[in-house]
Amino acid sequence: MARTGGIEVGYRHCEEWQISADLLCNAADNSSAAIGPFPKDFIMKTTLSRRRFAAMLPGLVMVPHLAAAQGIDPAARGLALSDNVKDTWATSRGLSRPVGAYMACVDMSQGAVSSSLGDAEDLSGHGANLTVLSNLGTGAWTTPGYFTSVAGTTGQAAYIPRNFLNYNLATQCLVFAFRVKAPAPAANVYIMGNGQPSGGANLQGLFFSARTSGQIAVFANTSGGTSAGLYSKSIVFDGNDHSVMLAIDGPKGNVYLYVDGKLDAVDRLPTIVNIGPLFATSNLTSHFWFGCGGVIDGNATSNTTYAMAWSGLFHAMAWTGSLPLNLRHIAKTLSSNPTKMLTYGDVLLPKSRLLVSVVGQSNENGAATEPAQTGNLAAPHFDPIPASKLADGTVTLGGNRGWWTNFITGCGELGIWADVHPTAIGTTSLLHNWVGVLRAWVSNMLVTRGTYVLNNGNVYKNTFGTNVSALNATIPAASTVAPTHTSGTVTGSDNIPWLFMGAARAQDVAGYIYPRTDAYFDPNGALAAALLPHTNRQGYDRKMLIFSIGQGDKTMGTVAAEFTLGIQRMTDYFLNAGLDYVALGFTCYGLTSGLDAWYTSDLIPGWQAAVASYAGNPKVLLGANLRTAIGVMPNGGGAACPGLQSDLLHMNNPTLALAAKAWIAALQTAGVLPRAAML
Repeated sequence: MARTGGIEVGYRHCEEWQISADLLCNAADNSSAAIGPFPKDFIMKTTLSRRRFAAMLPGLVMVPHLAAAQGIDPAARGLALSDNVKDTWATSRGLSRPVGAYMACVDMSQGAVSSSLGDAEDLSGHGANLTVLSNLGTGAWTTPGYFTSVAGTTGQAAYIPRNFLNYNLATQCLVFAFRVKAPAPAANVYIMGNGQPSGGANLQGLFFSARTSGQIAVFANTSGGTSAGLYSKSIVFDGNDHSVMLAIDGPKGNVYLYVDGKLDAVDRLPTIVNIGPLFATSNLTSHFWFGCGGVIDGNATSNTTYAMAWSGLFHAMAWTGSLPLNLRHIAKTLSSNPTKMLTYGDVLLPKSRLLVSVVGQSNENGAATEPAQTGNLAAPHFDPIPASKLADGTVTLGGNRGWWTNFITGCGELGIWADVHPTAIGTTSLLHNWVGVLRAWVSNMLVTRGTYVLNNGNVYKNTFGTNVSALNATIPAASTVAPTHTSGTVTGSDNIPWLFMGAARAQDVAGYIYPRTDAYFDPNGALAAALLPHTNRQGYDRKMLIFSIGQGDKTMGTVAAEFTLGIQRMTDYFLNAGLDYVALGFTCYGLTSGLDAWYTSDLIPGWQAAVASYAGNPKVLLGANLRTAIGVMPNGGGAACPGLQSDLLHMNNPTLALAAKAWIAALQTAGVLPRAAML
């Protein structure tokens, strides 16, 4: 077959299959022999670039099963395949078999009855049938198409026996999906699960609650107490059918709640420490109930129950290591088709898992205006993305819109589950707010939270605000009153508070940039907060710190040599903590007075020198220089055009996508991310 700048492939047994170039990556060596999963007699017709053909092959066999499972409409993306071929290939590759992660898949619509009491059958083949208590009996099926529990105190409910829903969140990831119908209750009630809070029977496990507001909430009761709960933003209990899907990534500590096929709420479990022994088989003493919360005696007929109706299939699945990368599509599928059992063709697991935290400013945290969410093939998140609990106990969020949803989506399309903790903090300077530098006090000097000054042989620290999160609201100010006190905190007439640190030590000389071994390092605990996700979260293949900063150091007058040493101090801190990578980047262009000139004269040369100092160290990566990658931007690029916002400093929404692409390209060049798309 002829090749004209690409690969031309013929076909025999299927309709013509046109393949969009934007789905394809990598290289191919031949066009007519058996390629990847395809036999010689299954040949398509198209013309592709050689670099982009090979990576598409796994995706081709999965269309429409796996391509559609990623939320990609084959027709919209230029893919079309005859039904006889797709069915043949789905069967031959096992894509039509129920996914092996099922613990139970119970028909709540009385589609199959296994006993005279009306027990509903587990379609997964494990025998986890829904056991209906005798006091309810066939009354469970009074409403056609629904299993219905009855309010009362005589145990009119049903359960899946405890031995079928064994899970341990220390190592496993869970998905529960169901369809429920009920009005908002007069009081908050536990409607299903195997847990009960410490105020009740104190049973470890999960339980769902119908709230008087009409929301649904999910709680985890652990050996460390009951979680605060994750509440839906949407109304679930309004008398209509609603689909709910809960996904818990135990090792990573992430919780996702979907309502009617859409991501509705996201939370991060506070610490992996409390999850270690959580929900081990021996700790799950209750059956999984429908109509009430967990109870000790699975056959008791005196349990308080609540009126609730379920239809479709109840799905309970567990994976070891990671949740599927296409949760968004799974939620949509189960919402639109509540009687569908998931197959291998519906589920796509990631190649690897990456955890990222950030040292940066508001451009890195998220300062744009329109919230976004990640794509169909990505770790599920939407703005504002929750960060971790800070060292002082404060919980921070990412900004209203950052480039992290774009970044996470780009990683997902490469088969990487990427979790980003947006620990960047607006209006900050690397030297003054993150690392720590000592300067001699002089009148009218700019200071910010964490600034150290030397005066009369003593060291003082500025303490604007009350905690780490106050950094977001800390604008550098001129100090006109010298600190002279020798204990505690004193605020001068210039409204600048100074904390007395002590008499100057030998190393406390003007210009000293504190290393990680010094008690004055990390004056605000901001670096510790950026490290916290990595120490608290398990289940990742690689952990990385992304550095991208600049504007605040121009404001504070950081010169090239200082910026170099500050980057080195920060990098050494994270390397010493055991992170796999520190990616050193630089922030974007800005139009504020003198900013770009300072970039050119000091900050970019300082950053370049820091990067060069780690030459040969495989753990220190050349990140994206957004000033170069995106370039000079106009003010107010418009809704569809890249540019700056009206403040002349922050990227607008279209520019965020460019920032994400620049970082993905940099990490591909560094070898952290693959170059070939997953589909």
